[in-house]
Amino acid sequence: CEQCVGACLVGAIHMDRDAKAIVCKHCGICTSFCPHDVLEMRKVGDADDMHTKTSCEEVK
Repeated sequence: CEQCVGACLVGAIHMDRDAKAIVCKHCGICTSFCPHDVLEMRKVGDADDMHTKTSCEEVK
């Protein structure tokens, strides 16, 4: 539905052919705007090397 794209304040989210978010600035705003609850942000690695994972599966 791409509501996360519109929610991104810096225009960092773009959709590829498979409708997956491929660019992320890790602010987390998009996750609160997703009405389908398909976005998730979580810490991976240690505190000195924090990364987040954003995944978005196609909503049918």
